[in-house]
Amino acid sequence: MKINEYNTDLAVLTYKQYSMNDGCFYLHVWDQDYYEKYYTGNELLNSLPNLENYDSTFNVSWGKLFKRNFLETATFNEQRIMGEDLEFNFKIYLQVKSCIYLNKALYNFRQHHLSTRAKKISEKYLMDDVEIRLGRLPFLIEKPVDINLYIAKTKEFLKRYIERKEELGIENTNALQIYKEIFNNL
Repeated sequence: MKINEYNTDLAVLTYKQYSMNDGCFYLHVWDQDYYEKYYTGNELLNSLPNLENYDSTFNVSWGKLFKRNFLETATFNEQRIMGEDLEFNFKIYLQVKSCIYLNKALYNFRQHHLSTRAKKISEKYLMDDVEIRLGRLPFLIEKPVDINLYIAKTKEFLKRYIERKEELGIENTNALQIYKEIFNNL
């Protein structure tokens, strides 16, 4: 196991998506693309905003293997309707001393019409997501991390939703107004 070989706290693997609707696998990683990337804890935190924007590998709870003791100090927030994986993973990432990323799709994510990812975006979803992203900032202040990258990526995230408001059906929502306020003041 790579987690033992590298003596790391965390191993992260990627995934392939299987659509139940059309019976197709959707791949973003091929076997010939395999590589391993070692991160120290601080390197992971500094890279995280970019890693999270590439695909969902670092956002979701599946495809991760970490030491059991992290479960004693990180609580999974069951009150969230979306983003709970993002929030939980960040609590783990704050604690790891090292991480190994394996660019290999070892998890099969089955997407269907009842999947969380297939649901319509709600105001609760929007608020949970932005609260999680803003809630990270205080934890990073004392770390040797470029907090400006986290702020910039949060603004990019907000801007994407603001620009797609009609397409997403959120143009007249309180959440959109809050997104605009945060975007303008962050």
